[in-house]
Amino acid sequence: EVQQIMAGTLPSGSSVRVIAVPLGLLVNGSLRPLWGFAGIYWRATFLIVVAFTWVTAGLLLWSCVAGIPSLSLLSEIVCFGSVTTMYVLMPVAIVRLFGNKNATFLCALFNTADSLAAILGAPVAAFCSSIYGWPATLRMFSVVPAVVALITLFLMPAEEVDRAKKEKGDSKLLKVEAL
Repeated sequence: EVQQIMAGTLPSGSSVRVIAVPLGLLVNGSLRPLWGFAGIYWRATFLIVVAFTWVTAGLLLWSCVAGIPSLSLLSEIVCFGSVTTMYVLMPVAIVRLFGNKNATFLCALFNTADSLAAILGAPVAAFCSSIYGWPATLRMFSVVPAVVALITLFLMPAEEVDRAKKEKGDSKLLKVEAL
């Protein structure tokens, strides 16, 4: 999808079209350990809300700066670096919210939904962009992470962080647990 967006919004000679996907994947993979580390100390659902708010902001910014190579690249990096939380933190949130007993099945459902989104997302985005253009398509697609953030914020119960650390009196954990 990113290659299609860059091709549809940037001049044909733009070097950003060449580096966008590799750089986005590098950012995506590099930030996974950071999000995982943050998940030790903060609630996974809180971090998912933050990240998907950033994805929404990145898509909206991208829709406004389409055609400006450096800002389009920045928008893509914000999206790639933030969306990676779902792969790192969603399984953590599932275990914390629903327990080990249900985790395997629920993680399988999550992965199935992710696969369906990957299969259907590109053709739907291409169809929408052929009718409305990429800026409008990016604005339309920004609704999805916004809804994920809102559902996570308002409908998910607060998950418990590592009880063993709380019982040992890890003061760092207790200070940030309110987030």
